[in-house]
Amino acid sequence: MSDFFIPEEEITKVKRTPITQKVSAESLEAAQYADKQKDNSIPADYIPIRLSSNGKLSMPETLHVKDYNGEDALNIATTSASERTMLNGIVRVLESIVYEDIDARKMHEKEAEELLLNVRLNFWDSQMEVEYPYEEDELQYMKDKTLIEKVLKGEHTLTCSVPIKNINPKPLDPKFKEPIVIKTEDHTYKFVLPRIGDYFILQSFVEKKYEKQIQYFSKLEDDLRFNNQIKKFNPDGEKPISVELKEAYLEYVTQRNNDTLAVKQALLITHVDGIALDTTEEKIIAYRSIPFSVWEQIATVMEEYNFGVQPEVKVISPITGKEEIRRFQFRFQDYLSAVHTKKLSKITVQFGDV
Repeated sequence: MSDFFIPEEEITKVKRTPITQKVSAESLEAAQYADKQKDNSIPADYIPIRLSSNGKLSMPETLHVKDYNGEDALNIATTSASERTMLNGIVRVLESIVYEDIDARKMHEKEAEELLLNVRLNFWDSQMEVEYPYEEDELQYMKDKTLIEKVLKGEHTLTCSVPIKNINPKPLDPKFKEPIVIKTEDHTYKFVLPRIGDYFILQSFVEKKYEKQIQYFSKLEDDLRFNNQIKKFNPDGEKPISVELKEAYLEYVTQRNNDTLAVKQALLITHVDGIALDTTEEKIIAYRSIPFSVWEQIATVMEEYNFGVQPEVKVISPITGKEEIRRFQFRFQDYLSAVHTKKLSKITVQFGDV
């Protein structure tokens, strides 16, 4: 599978406003939320986040989140490992910080992004330090020519601070509703948007099908990673790999990637001609019979009804010092990275009785 804001305030006195739609004091939702807080049905350390999916998918329109606790921090620590471990950790964290009883695997990735981004904003800090997606014409402004060379070779990473207030989630169009129904002359197909849980099904399928190849090529993958790192410093130190083995590995990777894409798309199918598809195997069989034109139409719908955190954000270029709009590829780790730092915007330390 497969990456989703307010000025600094005196956090000890006032909470920042969530980046989703502001809840008006006059709105029924705000009044209900206030009443629940008075009744202590929602603890005061939770804040309401109105998702840009607007209740159109599997999650409610509004969820209430709190800051991470110690157990959450341990789960976040696992997100730097494999992708499976990362998503397992994120699912546990989401289910811990959300007040409502939810199944985080039924979340769309964009919904998870918004929640984690709001937790960072409201409980940690208002900036994210991420890799800067520079444009090559910017490099002419750099005085250090050696550094330019390193940047182009990927030996040096340029970073910038992204003000979270500049990240504007796009609401899902009110017209959207699941399932997405596509009709041809002969058939009717129903689809849904992807969910986080799809990844776990996808991984299990691929691992089971390619169990022997994964084991067989594990050492080769370690050698390829080693060679990729060592060639930057000592090309002569690379480990020898036979041409035949490398070709066999590339063939395996190509086939595995094709299967991964096929299963990923197949999991979006729910019905064909009114018949519900309940198993992964049924969905894969259906996938093979669906015309490419239908998949093109699904891709168009998903693009047209895109929602959530958008990649284009206004930042200050670390090269020119000017305000630029750049396209970022935010990852879950970007939202969680504040936990690994010592920057705690809401914490104060005093000694002795106050």
